[in-house]
Amino acid sequence: MLAVIGILYGALVSMVQDDLKRLVAYSSVSHLGFVMLGIFAMNLQAVEGSILQMVNHGLSTGALFLLVGMIYERRHTRMIEEFGGLSRPLPRFALCFLVVVMSSIGLPGLNGFVGEFLILAGTFRVHKGLAVLAAIGIVLAAIYMLWMWQRVMWGQSRRADNLTLRDMSRREMAMLVPIILLIVWIGLNPNPLLRRMDASVGQLLDGMRNATSEARSARHEVRTIGCRVRDEGMGYRVWGKTPTPNPKPRFSRARCELTELVLPQIDWTVFAPLIPVAVGGFATLMIDLFPSSGRKQVAAILSVIALAVSIVLSIRSWGTIGYGVHDAVVLDRFTLFFYLVLGLIGILTILLSMGHLGTATADQGEYYSLILFSVLGMMLMAAGGT
Repeated sequence: MLAVIGILYGALVSMVQDDLKRLVAYSSVSHLGFVMLGIFAMNLQAVEGSILQMVNHGLSTGALFLLVGMIYERRHTRMIEEFGGLSRPLPRFALCFLVVVMSSIGLPGLNGFVGEFLILAGTFRVHKGLAVLAAIGIVLAAIYMLWMWQRVMWGQSRRADNLTLRDMSRREMAMLVPIILLIVWIGLNPNPLLRRMDASVGQLLDGMRNATSEARSARHEVRTIGCRVRDEGMGYRVWGKTPTPNPKPRFSRARCELTELVLPQIDWTVFAPLIPVAVGGFATLMIDLFPSSGRKQVAAILSVIALAVSIVLSIRSWGTIGYGVHDAVVLDRFTLFFYLVLGLIGILTILLSMGHLGTATADQGEYYSLILFSVLGMMLMAAGGT
């Protein structure tokens, strides 16, 4: 349900945007909702569609941001109302823009269609209602993308400056043409990518099913049960202290107390270097809520401290081997090496950017939380056991 809310919310917000870059950004929220929907459908079709859709999103949305940046360099504005009729002075730009827009809305024959179709087909097998609601997001994507295309590329030019704009250069074409070729190739022939996913996705789904069954069995593994059951006119009967999952007595009223439940043990030392980075990321987000002239410097210092603590914990854990979350997270020297490298790169990035952000007029305090969460994500990838 959260995925469907993200799909529809991102699409509806995109429809009211008057800035090209914001429209593309909110459309990304909607498209990544499909990725989340496919992952939680937990079948081969949907999960493979989610993985492919992440690749598709990087191609189509990345190309859209490139195109928006190119037009901004020429007109120094991203407001849709400032454009109109650009297809005449910019025919090559218009053609590339059209292909990428059609990819983003899922036109058959392009990459976006394959990923979204697999996600919806897999989701329909487990929850028809959510699949139907998610399909509405595709309709809304066609509305706001084609409406944006019509206002920017067709009609009368609203400013004389638009008629004198230069078309895409060879350098710009060299950047976009490979992306467009990949968009078309994946749309026409996705099997080379999908077949390479089969084994790993199958293993992942088997692991998720096994973990789910283990969690369900652990939920019923009770060491001590004290149940006092009363029936009308029969007094009380005490059930013995034996492992009894879900007792179903023949009496009309029952009151049970579960005094001890066996839960899976978590080795927190595996996650020790990750915790200060996560806490620092949330702390810098909270700092950004308070209007203060020096909060960017405070956020920068806090970010450096969080990364430094993570580095210290990584050094102290050197030589330790640990596993967590059903062996999905592994702590060994390989993982700790990347923890150290990523922590040092994060600190260096923050120190190099402090001077610039301190003099910048734009309010960019959330920059530091993004750095920390990016480092955290890469650390988790380095610690992946599969």
